Amino acid sequence: MGAMLCRIIYIPSAIALIVLVVMFGRQPLAVPPIGDLTPFTTEDKMLTMQHPANWKPHSNAVAGSATDLWFIPMRNAEINVKGDSAGSFMADASKGPSLDLGNTPGGEALQKASQKRPLISLHEMRGEEFKKLYDEYDESPSEETTLDGMDALSTHFTYKRSAIWGKKEMAGRRLTAIGTNQRITVFYVYPKELEDKLEPVFKKMLATFKYTSI
Repeated sequence: MGAMLCRIIYIPSAIALIVLVVMFGRQPLAVPPIGDLTPFTTEDKMLTMQHPANWKPHSNAVAGSATDLWFIPMRNAEINVKGDSAGSFMADASKGPSLDLGNTPGGEALQKASQKRPLISLHEMRGEEFKKLYDEYDESPSEETTLDGMDALSTHFTYKRSAIWGKKEMAGRRLTAIGTNQRITVFYVYPKELEDKLEPVFKKMLATFKYTSI
C-alpha cells in the first residue's frame, strides 16, 4: 500500500515538474529594464564606460598586464571590454616582418600576421580563437570603425549555444583597437531573438567608452 501511495503522489508530481520546465524553457526572454546611463571606471582608471544604472558593473585589473570591465544584464547576455599589454606586444611584433618568431609561443601566427596591418592581424587572430570556442561560429566581413577615437575593426557574429532543448542561436559583435600601451578588445553577445533590443543598448554604451593609458 505504501509503494502504491508513493506512485500516486510522486509520478504526477514528476510529470507536473517536467511540464513546468518545458513551459519555462519556451517562455520568451525578457530584457531587464534599461535605466538611465551612469559612468563606471575601473580601479586602475584605465577603462571608463557608462551603463544602465540598474546593471551591476564588474571589473578586474592585473597591474601592468590586463584590465577587464563587464556587465551581465541577464542570462546569456554580456558585454565585456578588456585592455591587455600582451595584445599590444603582439601588435608591435607584427610590425617587423624581418623578425624570426617561429620558435616563440604563437610565433607562427605572428609571423603570418607580420605581413598585415597590426590591427587587422590582431582582429583576425581573435576571430580564430572564437572559431575554436563556439559551435557553428560564423561572422560577417569586418567593418572599419572607431573606439574612443582609436581606429578599430568591428565584426558581427553568430554561433549556437547548447541549451536544455537543443541549441540556442546566439549573436553578437567583437571589436579590436590598439591603444597607447594596450590592445583593446570588446565582446558582446545576446540571444539572437533579442538582437533588436540589446544591440542598440550595447552600442550606446560603447559610444561612451574611454581609454586612459597607464
